[in-house]
Amino acid sequence: MVLRAQQVAQQETQRSAQQVAQQETQQSAQQVAQQETQRSAQQVVQQETQRSAQQVAQQETQRSAQQVAQQETQRSAQQVAQQETQQSAQQVAQQETQ
Repeated sequence: MVLRAQQVAQQETQRSAQQVAQQETQQSAQQVAQQETQRSAQQVVQQETQRSAQQVAQQETQRSAQQVAQQETQRSAQQVAQQETQQSAQQVAQQETQ
């Protein structure tokens, strides 16, 4: 009877220890999986944010460069037209004087 009681107690202790170890293992695995999922989600959000910011900056840079080029082209065309008009007027005035 004493041996039987010891065996039962030993089995209960082992079962309890196995259950605790199993629960700890499961909790640890769940925590690792949760951390990995959170880290992955954060990385995706961060990458998307960076990509979006880069796209906006690139678009702004292109728009600014296009505006500058357009302004320079317009200014140059206006200067040429103005010079041509002045030269033509001077030639006419000179011919009229002669």
